Amino acid sequence: MHFTRREFLKTSSASAGLYFFGATPLSAFDIAAGPSLGNDRILVLLQLSGGNDGLSTLVPHGLDEYGQSRSRTRIPASEVLRIDNRCGLHPELSGMKELYDKGRLAIVQGVGYPDPDRSHFKSMDIWHAADRRGRLAGDGWVGRLADTAFAGSDDPNLVVHIGHEVPFSLTANVHRPVAFTAPEAYRWIGARSEAEVLERSAPLCEHEEAPSRRRGATEFTGRDGALERLRKTLHEAQSSSEQVRKAAARYTPRAKYPATALAGSLATVAALISGGLSTRIYSVQTGGFDTHVNQKPTHDRLMRDLGDSLRAFLADLEAQGALDRVVVLAFSEFGRRVHENGSGGTDHGVAGPLFVLGGRVKGGLHGRHPSLTDLDNGDLIHTTDFRHVYASLIDDWMGARHQEILGGKWPGLELVRG
Repeated sequence: MHFTRREFLKTSSASAGLYFFGATPLSAFDIAAGPSLGNDRILVLLQLSGGNDGLSTLVPHGLDEYGQSRSRTRIPASEVLRIDNRCGLHPELSGMKELYDKGRLAIVQGVGYPDPDRSHFKSMDIWHAADRRGRLAGDGWVGRLADTAFAGSDDPNLVVHIGHEVPFSLTANVHRPVAFTAPEAYRWIGARSEAEVLERSAPLCEHEEAPSRRRGATEFTGRDGALERLRKTLHEAQSSSEQVRKAAARYTPRAKYPATALAGSLATVAALISGGLSTRIYSVQTGGFDTHVNQKPTHDRLMRDLGDSLRAFLADLEAQGALDRVVVLAFSEFGRRVHENGSGGTDHGVAGPLFVLGGRVKGGLHGRHPSLTDLDNGDLIHTTDFRHVYASLIDDWMGARHQEILGGKWPGLELVRG
């Protein structure tokens, strides 16, 4: 089953949930019109929530230790989509194997961070903050990237999240995200509600005696100045939601998407890109990767959804002529342990593969696969810190300086072509 245009509109309209304009009016007062980053490249973040089993995704079929560690979750070498004599992709990842063969998929092996945390929430916070302190570090790494790269811009659509729960990575001081589940249902407050908000906001301002312009002034001041800026912010929010709805309404998929939630979210991203939105960073999530029990059927389904959805998304972008403008980063908070558990599943681990996709990606295997014998209390030892990947995308793709965003120097991995 695949999405047609009508099914896309029906699916997204039926999605109940959060329609949220991230930048609050008061924080938006500080935004002034100005330049943004001097390119039109787009970064799409795809979060695989729950801790994806890397050894069942990039399968080390050529290593004897793999077969010795697993029985019920093992993928036979005869079924693996081989990359080389050592490793290959899960048999349900035919979509990603096709992209790999076209040079549009880079696989970074053994990605993690020092002193790992096996809590879903804490580990994801570390990835989102790009800092071992997690949320205590302040804003998220994407938020810092947006505030740095787009300093001076008052564009409300620069960062968009599609889903119910906005990731901490998008937390920003200025360029907070627009977030929604269904583009057709994304609305800002109507005229009557807006008037009520403006009325309630008046006491928050500077309490001038009279709501009038100062003689000779060219701008509103005091309370009137604050209300005028609030009106401007609300107008921009209404304009943003209108642009999103129009982009979705005009969109006809140019590829066959599977009828899944992940595919629907990626189709929404394709719709907004096709509609000419100014968005530079998109965020999407998919879950179900916490496979402690009876892993194989669940993980097989997740892999099929992931591979088929990404293949359709990139095909759609290519048909639009937008493929060379987009890079996708797909990641999970941690991998799973080497040895399977007694319930036919795998428990929380550490390192795992990370995926970078796009028309200008330097495809192939990057980094070094962790040893299956040199373990840390049963866990893989990471060989690549995820911040090296972030640095590569910040510098080589977005054109910013990663030291300003990540707070240190992390040499990039040359994952994309300039």
